[in-house]
Amino acid sequence: MIQSDKVLRVLSISESQEETNIILEQLTGLGHPVSCERICTRDEFVKQIELHDWALLLFISNNNELSAFESLIQIKKRRLHLPFVFVSNGVGEEEVADLMKAGAEDIVVNSTSPRLSQVLRRVIREREAREKEASANKVAQEAHV
Repeated sequence: MIQSDKVLRVLSISESQEETNIILEQLTGLGHPVSCERICTRDEFVKQIELHDWALLLFISNNNELSAFESLIQIKKRRLHLPFVFVSNGVGEEEVADLMKAGAEDIVVNSTSPRLSQVLRRVIREREAREKEASANKVAQEAHV
């Protein structure tokens, strides 16, 4: 378990509050306090990624207005490094390959899969490592000025 006082800000793109809650329970079980905003539309997505610094984006596949691929394009267009986990109840191999090439950190077939906790733990650790590295680089740059 990762113990942290830092609140993990999660943006969930999902039409299902129930699916989002299942995943949030797993995140909370990893030892992080979690703050989550669930959205359903393209406009809400664009607004939220511009307003806040999110720790994690969960795309739960039952969204009809916004595709996972389009979400990744919007993230890249804004040059954000936002960990993206796609949770699906069924996705083809070709779509998985396309999403991974587009920048998805991982794809999990079912929100109740035991693998989901492992994926979330890894994504959180990787984000924390990037934040520490960025902080160390900033300190080093300031020391040279």
